[in-house]
Amino acid sequence: MRLNAEAGRRSMQEHVTTKRMGGRDTRRARRQEETSAKVVEPGLSGGTYRPLSDRDIERIHYTALDVLENIGMASPIPIVVEHALAKGCRMDDGGRLHFPRGLVEDVIATTPKEMVSYARDPDYDNEISGERVHFDPGGESVRTLDIETGRYRPSTLVDLYDFAGQGAYVAIDISAIWCGPCNGLASWLSGGSDYYGFGGYWTNVKDNVDSGKIRWLTILGQDASANSVSLSELMEWYEEYPDPHIPVLA
Repeated sequence: MRLNAEAGRRSMQEHVTTKRMGGRDTRRARRQEETSAKVVEPGLSGGTYRPLSDRDIERIHYTALDVLENIGMASPIPIVVEHALAKGCRMDDGGRLHFPRGLVEDVIATTPKEMVSYARDPDYDNEISGERVHFDPGGESVRTLDIETGRYRPSTLVDLYDFAGQGAYVAIDISAIWCGPCNGLASWLSGGSDYYGFGGYWTNVKDNVDSGKIRWLTILGQDASANSVSLSELMEWYEEYPDPHIPVLA
């Protein structure tokens, strides 16, 4: 009986220890073990992840052409109707705009294969071409922290203006809790470890954020399971990467 009780006590201690090892400190240590070779930076070569076969892509393409030609677009805005009809599209009796297959393919063939996404500062211009991969944030925040009340509420365009301030650059960072580089960026900006080496090529960004020349907004798009971020998860992120200069939204 004593041996069984002792074995049970040790098993429980090992369980508690294992559970504690899977907490925040372990996650931080695991991220800090990442090498700088895994840094994600603008313009990295992509195209290696191919979940669809060439045949799959071809079928999707031809199905889209069929839909545009035979089903058409409902409720097109007037300027689209004006230009589309001039190029050979047709409007049916139900008010749907139909695009001939040949016209769509001609337009695709003549679209530019490279372009430059210009920033206010030319140092941050991005060349969009070939297999170069860039991350372009978009969308809007659902909830924001009201500085006056200390409570989260639905966000408005006025909030973005207030966060940005006049005469400052605005950087909107779309992050995810599951994303290693996102955590690394938040750690570096909040004064923690720079285990992804962001400071090596964003030499002045952190200083400009701290001084207010850049107004940085972080929006958490997904949690660790790629689902919507809860309020408690948002608060935990800010507790882990606290920075008075960077509002965190979700």
